[in-house]
Amino acid sequence: MSRSKSTVASIVLNNFVNDSRVLKECLSLHKHGYDVTVVALHDEGQEEREIIQGIPVHRIKLLSRKWSKKRAVQLFKYLEFLYKAVHNYKKY
Repeated sequence: MSRSKSTVASIVLNNFVNDSRVLKECLSLHKHGYDVTVVALHDEGQEEREIIQGIPVHRIKLLSRKWSKKRAVQLFKYLEFLYKAVHNYKKY
């Protein structure tokens, strides 16, 4: 009887450039047989999809990314990111 791989999405509210803590967690999960993907925010000039040390990274582009940093607008950005992450990665 074969066991199917469990899939894990590690969702971060940054662009996952220098997040060594999350990378170490993902590498450990991968080492123990999990299929891991990092879901992060996209910044201009970055790849939307890339592989870092064997871990797929998917960055979500937000329509609201360049909007104001006011609290109400930040809440909208968060909700946009959450919606897109849940919608696109619900199999994880």
